[in-house]
Amino acid sequence: MQRFSKILFLILFLSCLSGVFGQKYYDTQWKKIQVNSEKGTYKSSLSIVLEIQKQAMKENNALQLIRSLKAEFSIVNQTSDDEKNDSASKFFVKLQ
Repeated sequence: MQRFSKILFLILFLSCLSGVFGQKYYDTQWKKIQVNSEKGTYKSSLSIVLEIQKQAMKENNALQLIRSLKAEFSIVNQTSDDEKNDSASKFFVKLQ
């Protein structure tokens, strides 16, 4: 019985650590985006934001997904000329 409890504790401990390492990935990516925005290179941040979206969708991390969608919308609005005035429509299509 004692062996079973040790194994269970180890499994729980490792599962908690995986969440910490997952959050570290997002933190480093957001720091890269912040550095790019301070330099004024917004378009280079777009690829990082899209990577965050893919990772968040794999992990079902709604908070990071929403944050990355917001960042993508902001970057697209700042960097592209919208001749047809349909950037919002494209964004909502992506949300669906």
